[in-house]
Amino acid sequence: MAVRDLYDILGVSQDADQETIKRAYRRKARELHPDAGGDEDSFKELTTAYEVLRNPDTRSNYDRFGDPRGPRGRTDGDPFAGFGDLSDLIDSFFGGGFSGRGTTRTASSAGRDALIDLTIDLEEAAKGVRRELDVDVLRTCETCGGGGDANGRGAVRCQTCNGTGGVQQVTRSVFGQMLTTTTCSACRGTGRRVEHPCADCNGEGRRRTRETVTVDG
Repeated sequence: MAVRDLYDILGVSQDADQETIKRAYRRKARELHPDAGGDEDSFKELTTAYEVLRNPDTRSNYDRFGDPRGPRGRTDGDPFAGFGDLSDLIDSFFGGGFSGRGTTRTASSAGRDALIDLTIDLEEAAKGVRRELDVDVLRTCETCGGGGDANGRGAVRCQTCNGTGGVQQVTRSVFGQMLTTTTCSACRGTGRRVEHPCADCNGEGRRRTRETVTVDG
């Protein structure tokens, strides 16, 4: 299987400067990353291409000899062996956690503001009005106390990823053997999982309820 030209992979010309190469990698990485629904092999191919072309020495060797290690590298098997863990490079671009290695995602997030359309007449707008509205809100599950576990233990460290939120795999591509990290499917990247989910909240620790609130307009 022929190895694709690294410049073609990034979609840049051979005389592209470093800033152009960096922008091209950032744009394509967001499209191809597996977490965004992209193809994993294409993403690894893209990242390896950038790893070579961002370094002046390896780029010069690749331009002259077709191998980032120089003229002797052509007879030594995998031309991309010996490069560092690409997840460090990805994290430096997109912040810790994008590669899924060594970081734990938080299971819960801050609530968002509720937006509700309310129609009032001109007199109400001038004098002010008070209305009662029914809204859906998330409240702590009374059955499990918010822990999500039916036995009251709460979430425990995920055994699949050992609490890291990511699972490392060694795969082979056209560029040779590579170490990649994917989001742990058992805990969905949180590093913790509920072993016996509460039946009332499905292990989420919160339940959606409808409440009546009073607002001043």
